[in-house]
Amino acid sequence: MASKTKETETDSKGIPLKHVGYPDQFSVAAFYAIGHGVLGSIGLAAAWFLAYAPDSKRTNADNHIEILIEHNLGWLYLGIFLLKLLQIPIGTILGEARKASKAAVPDQHVYRVMGDEGSKLGLPQ
Repeated sequence: MASKTKETETDSKGIPLKHVGYPDQFSVAAFYAIGHGVLGSIGLAAAWFLAYAPDSKRTNADNHIEILIEHNLGWLYLGIFLLKLLQIPIGTILGEARKASKAAVPDQHVYRVMGDEGSKLGLPQ
């Protein structure tokens, strides 16, 4: 059986010539927006059906909401939701930097391509 590993073309220093993690036809921002929109919609639909579709579970969900109201934890949950929501643009910016530097996830701490002179940093002259 033939191996299905895909070899990527690299330059003389071993840097890939093309990023293999993101599709070329979408921008990174559109890729992340579509991904978060689809997955968020699936999660929202699942949460709604688990909480409110059967009448027997409706009282269970209402009991949990009553506990939040009783202990005044609504602001805490809103804050956690906003923090999670604000991680989306940070991840999008990080994804754009990864695509520009052609660094895949294991080497994700290479963030910026500095040009010809920047690629010589750290190498003996």
